[in-house]
Amino acid sequence: MKLKTKIFLINNLTLMSLLFIVLPTLANNPPNKPSNPFPANGATNQTVGSITLSWVGGDPDATDTVTYDIYFGTSTPPPNIYSGQGTTTYGVSQLVAGTWYYWQIVAKDNQGSSTNGSIWRFKTISNQSPGTPTNLSATAVAWDKINLLWKDNSDDETEFRIERKTGINGNYGTITTVGTNTTSYQDKGLNQTTTYSYRVRVYNSYNGKVSSYSNEASATTPLKPFFELYDNLFNPRKGEEVIIKYTLSRDTFVTIKIYTLYGEFINTLLSKGQSAGHHQITWSGKDENGNVVASGIYLVYFNAGDFEEIKKTAVIK
Repeated sequence: MKLKTKIFLINNLTLMSLLFIVLPTLANNPPNKPSNPFPANGATNQTVGSITLSWVGGDPDATDTVTYDIYFGTSTPPPNIYSGQGTTTYGVSQLVAGTWYYWQIVAKDNQGSSTNGSIWRFKTISNQSPGTPTNLSATAVAWDKINLLWKDNSDDETEFRIERKTGINGNYGTITTVGTNTTSYQDKGLNQTTTYSYRVRVYNSYNGKVSSYSNEASATTPLKPFFELYDNLFNPRKGEEVIIKYTLSRDTFVTIKIYTLYGEFINTLLSKGQSAGHHQITWSGKDENGNVVASGIYLVYFNAGDFEEIKKTAVIK
């Protein structure tokens, strides 16, 4: 009887010790950082009056509950306007036109952890005209191209309208529109030796307002590059030469070389800088050693800056 009692006590002590095993406590993860704001950070032309803010929140721990503190105002950092929001949306009202608003979400879980979101901002639709572009410049970069540059002084435009006139007595007309935050444009397909004038203004399609015009800027396109061969069927043994005439749009480095029809180098006729305008040079049908070349078709390679061309000439005997 005593032995049974002893065994019973031992078994009960073992069971009690198992019941008092302390399980390890799992570490709590803080809430997710609030993200994906609406309105998007930096957005402009947002609704005046009221708007519903929204964001993506949550918590990595599925059993945790999360609430959100709302910070909102016209200064940064913005003040707290509400605490304990249970959803990831919040409506704000009394928004004034043409004003930047700043907001931040702080996520808190039921374990006492919190995560601060970034400070975001948006701007409501302005009832004023957008800022006028300034410092407009025009530069002819080729005989048929002019580059425009300007300074953007607006933060709520929806497009820039570019206008152009041809010559002194021409009339302005819109040639294109470009998107927000654009400060350059290349006008293509122009005529040589022609003066073009430009002006730019800003349009906001949300409030229908248009800015004043920028300053005017003008540029004159240069001569179109020209390269041509004359008397290009010639007999060097009779003293005949091929005449090479060309026109340069601007001062530039010029290279003229002779090759066989199969690309073998024959001679360099010119390799130096030259001024803009009309020029002429001849080839007497000789190679770089002064020997008259054999009869056949030869290639005259011409390069002046970004303009290059190849034409054929024929040597006969």
